[in-house]
Amino acid sequence: MDVALQTLRMIEKLYFAVQGEPHWVEPRGTKCIRRPMMNRLIICATVTAALLGAAQAHAQEAGGGSRVTLFGQLDAGVTYASNVGGARSIRFADGVVPNLWGLTGHEDLGGGVMSVFKLSSQFNVGSGTLLTPGTLFSREAWVGLSSTRYGSLTAGNQYDFMVDALPGEHNEPAIGNGLYAFPSGPFGKIAYRGGKFIGLPGNPSIPGFGSLGWDRTKGASELNNSIKYMSPRIDGIRFGGMYSFGGVAGRFGANGAQSFGLSYDNGTFGVSAAYLSMHPQAWSDATLRWWGVGAHYQLDRTMTFVGDVTSIHNSANSGSIVQGSVGATYLLAPDWSLSGEYTYMKGNC
Repeated sequence: MDVALQTLRMIEKLYFAVQGEPHWVEPRGTKCIRRPMMNRLIICATVTAALLGAAQAHAQEAGGGSRVTLFGQLDAGVTYASNVGGARSIRFADGVVPNLWGLTGHEDLGGGVMSVFKLSSQFNVGSGTLLTPGTLFSREAWVGLSSTRYGSLTAGNQYDFMVDALPGEHNEPAIGNGLYAFPSGPFGKIAYRGGKFIGLPGNPSIPGFGSLGWDRTKGASELNNSIKYMSPRIDGIRFGGMYSFGGVAGRFGANGAQSFGLSYDNGTFGVSAAYLSMHPQAWSDATLRWWGVGAHYQLDRTMTFVGDVTSIHNSANSGSIVQGSVGATYLLAPDWSLSGEYTYMKGNC
């Protein structure tokens, strides 16, 4: 049965079921101007309402093979920062942990094969506006087939393997710290080409401030118009690859991207690697490349250690950044955990 039709049917059933920043110096030309990052103290008080699994609607057919879930997450609070451009700041803050809502579901097609989909939207609680104006499902929007024997094949707006094979495999502690865990720093040159600020695709880049989340591991960037394959886990090993079509007439590779991932997990120890190459249209003939490796070790039921190394390289000006992180998570109770992480970054930009 057609996957798109299955998805529309599941959404229809859902309807009937549920109705009733520090200051850095901007690079000068193509030269890297090194500046120390200013110290800052950030106190963040937030209230998060997690609706994951709390508001679910199940559309059941004969045999119970269909399911649609409505999910969401809300975050808002007050943030104090001791040094933002040389001054203190107290402000309303939302989205430190992403404000999301969406739909996900599957339909059993028999023989261990399911049609699957996910739609996810990010918005601002303070204003009620979409994070990306004019784009309803900017976070994720994909549909495909999944097989217990052959893996999954999906198409749409999806995360690359810098997300799937690194934090996705190791549950990196910093993810729980939301926006303040995003890698950032005085690496403004990484978003420049020919002395002109271009910005990294899909990342919040501001002249003089570098790029927030430049290594893509925190889930702030996706690949549009992409096809992704993910294998099943066999003897602890899983691998995958994806291609994003650029959509530029007469130039097949322009604005396109390729990503690959490989991981191993035996339940106690896991290791993974990821790669992404992108050819943004705005960057002309330049190529942006990311790579990362990560590992985790579960000491016992309550303690897990995590580490990773990620990097980005800009072929337009030879700018590069390398980041290393180590962290740990201690499970205090089934619903409570304590996490910490140390990160070191070094770049020539």
